[in-house]
Amino acid sequence: MVFSNEDKTLIKNLRKSEGYSARKYIKEFPDKNWNRKGLDYLLKKFCETGTVEWKVGSGKRRSGRTMQNINAVEDLIVSVSVKWGWFSMSPSRQRPQTGPFAIPKIYP
Repeated sequence: MVFSNEDKTLIKNLRKSEGYSARKYIKEFPDKNWNRKGLDYLLKKFCETGTVEWKVGSGKRRSGRTMQNINAVEDLIVSVSVKWGWFSMSPSRQRPQTGPFAIPKIYP
């Protein structure tokens, strides 16, 4: 269940001042179409943390495609290919450019 910021603020304030339970919210606000499980989760979160907002850093990590990581992978691919002699072999003995053993091209 997705609650808007206004809904979260309303739930938090009524819980703090009036001590509303999930069933009381459903009875008082039938037009909101809240379900009890969602309210129970939100009230539990409020009781444990004191807030209904997300914790900082609780979302998906997005550090995989930084320029530093891209450059490190490109350097590693080049160093391995030079070490294994892929560039000094004849074209017929080089590693294939397509298929499961191909070296992927990384674009920024």
